[in-house]
Amino acid sequence: SVSRPLMSTHSSSVQVSPLGGVGGGRGVFAIENICAGTLLVEEEPYMYPDLADGALSLHLHITRYLLLSHDEKLFVDLHPMKLSDCTESELQRAEKQHGSVVDSMVHEFTDYTRDSIMRTVLAVQFNAFSTGLYHFQSMINHNCSPNCTKSTPTGRTVSQIVSCRDITKGEEITIHYGGYVERSWRYRQRFLDQQHFFQLSPSPFPEAIDGVLNNDQNICLDDIELRMDDLELDLATVLDCLRIGLKKLPEQHLAVTRAHILVLQEQLKLLEETGDPNTALEALRTCLEIRKRQKVYLGPDHLDIAASAEDMEELLSFLLSSAPKLLFASIPEFPNFSVSSKAEYQAKKEKERIRKLYQH
Repeated sequence: SVSRPLMSTHSSSVQVSPLGGVGGGRGVFAIENICAGTLLVEEEPYMYPDLADGALSLHLHITRYLLLSHDEKLFVDLHPMKLSDCTESELQRAEKQHGSVVDSMVHEFTDYTRDSIMRTVLAVQFNAFSTGLYHFQSMINHNCSPNCTKSTPTGRTVSQIVSCRDITKGEEITIHYGGYVERSWRYRQRFLDQQHFFQLSPSPFPEAIDGVLNNDQNICLDDIELRMDDLELDLATVLDCLRIGLKKLPEQHLAVTRAHILVLQEQLKLLEETGDPNTALEALRTCLEIRKRQKVYLGPDHLDIAASAEDMEELLSFLLSSAPKLLFASIPEFPNFSVSSKAEYQAKKEKERIRKLYQH
C-alpha cells in the first residue's frame, strides 16, 4: 500500500536551491560548514517497492502504486512537472520503454490522462531509488565521488543521508546513486542511463583507477563487473574475477578493488568457519591491499575506512594470539610483535575515531 512518509526531516544546515545543467534544475546545498559524520536527512519513502512477482519494472511498479494513492500531492513537485520539461530524446525513450504499459494503465486509472501517467512514470524514472521514492532525497544529485552516503540503518525503515567528509558552506550535497563507489565509469554510466536516463560527466578519479580502457579491457571489465553483481558469489568466483582483473586491467582500477573487497568478505566467512591461521593471513594481505587503494578515492573520515580498519585490527589480533611466527615470517609489514601490535592499536583507534563521528 501507499502511505505518506512517516518521517521526513532534514538538517537546517542544508537547503534546496536552483542549479543549472541538471534534471529538475535544482540541488541541495550546505548553508553552513558541515563536519564529517553529520546526519543531514532522515526520511521514509512514499512506498517500498516489492518486486517479488517480477511483473513490472521498478519504475512502473512505483508508478502504479502512486496512481493507486489518488493523491498527486505526493509527487506533483518532482521533475518533470510536465512532459514538456523533458527533452525529445527522453520522451522517445520513455515511449519505447514504457509506452505499452502506460496504454494499459490508461484503462485501469481512468481518472488520469495518458500524459499525466507518462509524466508520473518519468518522475519516478528520474527520482526513485531501488529502496523507494523519496521527496527530499530526490532533490540530492549524484556524484561519482560524493560528500555524503545514503544508507538504511539495520532494523529501521528510514533512509539516512550522512556527510562522509567535511563540507564547506555553499558546496552542493551529493550522493552516489549506484551504491558502491568501486564501480567503473562504464558501469556507472550504464546503470544511471538505464535507471535515470542520466549522462555522466568524465570520471573525477585518477586515470590509474578509472581511466579509459581499450576494447579488450572493456570486454574483460564488463564481464567481471557483471559476475561480481551475482548474489550467489563464492570465494572461487571472486578470486577468479580478481585474477582476471589483475591480468587484464590496470592494477589499481576500481573494479579490481571491488574484487579485493569481495574476496575479503569470503575469506572472513571462511575464517569464521575454520579458524585457520593461513586463511587469516591471506585475508590480512587482502585487507592491506584494500586499505592502500581506499586512500586514493575515499576521504579519511569515510565509514568504509573504519570498516577496513576494523578488519585489520581483528585479523592482527587473531594472528598475534594464534600464529605470531607465521605472521612475522609471511608479511613484511609486520616483522615482529612490537610493529604488529602497534599497527593493531592504530587500526583500532582509527576505527573508533571515525565511528565516533557518526554517532547520532
